[in-house]
Amino acid sequence: MNSFLRQFPIAEKKSRARTFECARYEVIVRPAGARHSNRYGAGGARCVLVEVAPATLTRLCEHTSIFDRPGRLQADVQPIAMRIHRELGQRDDASAIAVEGLVLELIGESSRGARARAAPRWLGDAREYIHAHWAERPSLGDVAAAVRVHPSSLVRAFRAHLRCSPAEYMRRLRLDHARTALATTARPIAEIAVAAGFYDQAHFTTAFRRRFGMTPAQFVQLTRGRS
Repeated sequence: MNSFLRQFPIAEKKSRARTFECARYEVIVRPAGARHSNRYGAGGARCVLVEVAPATLTRLCEHTSIFDRPGRLQADVQPIAMRIHRELGQRDDASAIAVEGLVLELIGESSRGARARAAPRWLGDAREYIHAHWAERPSLGDVAAAVRVHPSSLVRAFRAHLRCSPAEYMRRLRLDHARTALATTARPIAEIAVAAGFYDQAHFTTAFRRRFGMTPAQFVQLTRGRS
């Protein structure tokens, strides 16, 4: 297989002596013919394998480097992976075309992100700080001070390399944590919304639908099964 699209948590995927631990809706790519092995958690997993035909792969490789080596796609592709999951559940006449278009969108988004390689080292530190403190809702000044740069430099780096502001990045992270809680717990949506830092369920629903293309209630129905 030329690419590997994860829909559900899997313990790890080994390729060329490297180990990739996969979270929900993360995407792993590997070149054609690369030897690998999979190891699954005790709870099992479900995943989607996407095989790119040789002729198509040759054409795509003229415009992208993501198939050159095994690795996890670094671009913000999880919302696209969620839409693929949803389309696979539709099973109507348009599903095949919709999924093919979403896979191409995923490749395009990843390829655009792969070109932004010269990010300053402190940008990674800023991201780690946000991941560690997102629940405390740190300010722009807090993040900038943590990595010892001016706030304007922080904003420019996020825009240039992540195509979002620090605040938008933090909002995405809050939504990602909320999405995990929706899929793995039976807590009420309103409670999860407040824990993720949203004013109320309506505000949360609007932000969730904008990012993932469905409401929290629809996501719960999709991941926990239809009642």
